[in-house]
Amino acid sequence: MSKNIYDYYPNKVMKIRIFRDNNYEEIENLSKQIISILLNKSIDKGKVEKLQIKMDNLIMDSLGI
Repeated sequence: MSKNIYDYYPNKVMKIRIFRDNNYEEIENLSKQIISILLNKSIDKGKVEKLQIKMDNLIMDSLGI
């Protein structure tokens, strides 16, 4: 499944297609958790770092890195 988004640059519009893989929902949930922690100002740096590392690993796995 894919989703189209549009990125706007001066004098140019680019259509970008995003593909959802098996890690998409988990990455999305992790990013929401990080944002929630930061917005609630209950900054637990250790927890944010762990979530960020987990999310980065999933992204690298999705990209085949």
